Amino acid sequence: MKKLKAYSLMAVLCCLLATVITSCSKDDPCDAVACLNGGACANGQCVCPQGYSGVNCEIPPDPCANVSCLNGGTCVNGNCNCPPGFSGANCETSTDPCASISCLNNGNCVNGACECAAGFEGTRCETESRDKFIGSYSVAEDCETGDYIYNITIMPSATNTDKVLLSNFYDLDLQILASINENIITINSQIVDGITISGEGSINDVANIVTLTYNVSADGEGDTCTATYTKQ
Repeated sequence: MKKLKAYSLMAVLCCLLATVITSCSKDDPCDAVACLNGGACANGQCVCPQGYSGVNCEIPPDPCANVSCLNGGTCVNGNCNCPPGFSGANCETSTDPCASISCLNNGNCVNGACECAAGFEGTRCETESRDKFIGSYSVAEDCETGDYIYNITIMPSATNTDKVLLSNFYDLDLQILASINENIITINSQIVDGITISGEGSINDVANIVTLTYNVSADGEGDTCTATYTKQ
């Protein structure tokens, strides 16, 4: 009996010893794991510090992760590269003098100011230049053939916003076409009822007076006139 008990005790001790040896020799899952940049291994996996990623924390923080570039800017290495016309840390500042300017009626902004299409004027090209010419006038005409007084009407043309019609021109019940560019009125050479007409003038829009010099010719004869139109 004593020998049997001793044998049983030895068997238990051997089992315990085998368990301890097996447990001590078991591999640590972090033995083969190398965590970089301050990372720590837990259960065979790297726990990375804030901003770092990757199996071994080998990927550094994205310098652009918290950078917001506006107006089409792009982040490179933590800094915004701004498109032409913008500046600032986040491309938030406009450097284009035309960025906030809207030109009307097909005008174009150049260096912060509107350049208007023919027939328009104003800070934003909002006004038809011919508006100041429209109306009825009394005419004092000084021609090579003599001095004349009569009435004339300037009306808007239905075809173009930079054109007007002069009715009763030269006191001959002629209707001719003229072009308007801001304060300038131009009668491009044209033939009306067999009479060739051309000329140019301007308006004093404060006094509402148009001064016009023109040539008329027909059948080999001509006349040159300077006329003052006073708005009625």
